[in-house]
Amino acid sequence: MKKIVRGNDFTLRIPVKKIVNGEQVSFPLTDCTDIAVHVVSKYKRTALPYTIDKESNDVLLADVDGTTLSLGTYALEVTGRLKGANWRSFEYEQFAIVDNNASSDITLGDEVISGALVILPPGESSLKPDIPPPKKSKKAQADNDRQGDKM
Repeated sequence: MKKIVRGNDFTLRIPVKKIVNGEQVSFPLTDCTDIAVHVVSKYKRTALPYTIDKESNDVLLADVDGTTLSLGTYALEVTGRLKGANWRSFEYEQFAIVDNNASSDITLGDEVISGALVILPPGESSLKPDIPPPKKSKKAQADNDRQGDKM
């Protein structure tokens, strides 16, 4: 089970398969209607916005807003309709939201998070972008000019 620090936005990649004669086969989500993706904790069920993956029509990409989920363990529920018949997939304990980096065990994009240390990809020497100094207002500039004239 993956552990993610509360507040981090992330995307769940959800493969949806069906079992035919004991083997997993593609489940055509583009043929389905009323698809819904929920993460389910002990106390709450939260709907997630999703899209069907462009490369594979049996994969859902669900976006999770890191500020909406409380601390805890989450199961995953996907429901829908195919040719008038309802279907449902429910997977127990897929991920957990934790309160600090020391409890986390995931990699976000190219950044590796381990304890309180962030390891950036090559070429990234600082977390702070180059920010130009703020420009002075016209009034402050005029005051500065007057001060310079007095000296």
